[in-house]
Amino acid sequence: IGSSIAAAGNEESTLRRQVEGLQREGEYKAAIATIQKGRRDLGRDRFLNWKLAELHMLDQDYPKAVEAYLLNLRHEPRRYAQVEGILQSLAREGQAGEVIELLKAAAEKSEDPLPAALLASSCALEAGDPQMGFEVLGRIVSRPEVPDLLFQFASRCETKGHDLIASRAYAIFADHSPHSPYIYQALLRRARIDARLGNIDEAIAACRRLAGDFPERPEAMEALLEMGELQLEVVMDMGAAETSLRTLLESAPQRHLRAEALSLLSECALRQDDFEGAGARLEQLGRTDPSFAYEAGYKLAELSYFKHDFDAAVEILNPLLQENHREDLANDALQLLLRIEQHQGQAEALGMLARAQLLERQKRPAEAADAWAWLETRAPEVLRQLSMLIHARIRAARQQPEVALDLYARMISTYPQSPYILDAQIDRARIYLEQNQVDHALKIFETALMSFPEDARIPEIRLQVQRLRRLQEGRKTG
Repeated sequence: IGSSIAAAGNEESTLRRQVEGLQREGEYKAAIATIQKGRRDLGRDRFLNWKLAELHMLDQDYPKAVEAYLLNLRHEPRRYAQVEGILQSLAREGQAGEVIELLKAAAEKSEDPLPAALLASSCALEAGDPQMGFEVLGRIVSRPEVPDLLFQFASRCETKGHDLIASRAYAIFADHSPHSPYIYQALLRRARIDARLGNIDEAIAACRRLAGDFPERPEAMEALLEMGELQLEVVMDMGAAETSLRTLLESAPQRHLRAEALSLLSECALRQDDFEGAGARLEQLGRTDPSFAYEAGYKLAELSYFKHDFDAAVEILNPLLQENHREDLANDALQLLLRIEQHQGQAEALGMLARAQLLERQKRPAEAADAWAWLETRAPEVLRQLSMLIHARIRAARQQPEVALDLYARMISTYPQSPYILDAQIDRARIYLEQNQVDHALKIFETALMSFPEDARIPEIRLQVQRLRRLQEGRKTG
């Protein structure tokens, strides 16, 4: 018996060496034939199964390769990730259509369609066709294992930037798995994706479901914050926003979430001209979380500015800037302080600028337009230029690039010696870059290099010029 086993072992080793040699020489069909003959001689129908699948792949016989890999997975499911990697690589190399169709057909014929369907969805996603992957999983979503796998698919879609499909996948997962431990994350992620996509009603509905069905969960607290911010900034329903944020303030054990709620509640009050209520919330914010103290201080100074109490604003800003000039809001605080100190003697015009900015903040553009017009025609010259710069930046932030560009152009042509010319030029160039108008942006940056050689921003502008020149050259050679 021992000698028989040794002989079989020697025969197997010989066959393996023959197959490896033929593979190295690129003789894939001969290697496949050798395996098939060896199986008959040895009486082992699964001899070198994985090698056979590999050889079919190298021979570009994809139907047989896919069939062999799926057959192998039935016996060794732990090697799924290995097969997935191989087929994903094939999908990336331009064979996605054929491979996906083969996998879909295998899933439809198999008693256990899950491995083939999962591989088809994975390859479709890798090939940039998340809709196809979503449809494949959707056909078998009633199977108990699939909803959790659908959550993983949605997460991968989200990571790759396929937001629309990710939102749909999270929605179907939530409908099929209301008791899954992933349900909280699915609803929250779906809400955030829908908000990014502009599907505000759907986003708010997902937040409301999460907060209503699972009020004790940390994700529910985040959902209340998301919902309150959407109601404030997009829907502009101050009452609904305040309700969501007050619920969060009363329920959240996390200090930072309560602080976020207070910050937004102060904004709600400001939008409704309730300066006293806004100030009270900001005072509370500073006490609730020390990490929000700087923000609370800056916003209190801003509130004084909007009330035209410029002395009070300066009293807050001076110690704030001495205390920590590295805070994210430090640059905003410095700009506000310089604006007040430079123009405090022109109280009427500075007050009109504060009014214009407040009305924009309150989303009252028609009333703000009258204030901007007053500033452009009646403010002292330097403040007039500054107001045009600020107005243009607000329009750019509101996704109105053409209005912003017109304001910048009028400011530059009317006041060519303005101290804000370089600011306006840099802003213009950035808008053109967002519009992919590289030539326009490059010309503006090159002009800035020559016109303002001593400015502190010149090194950054020089880097931009170098980058855009390389980009232009690449486009020409491409």
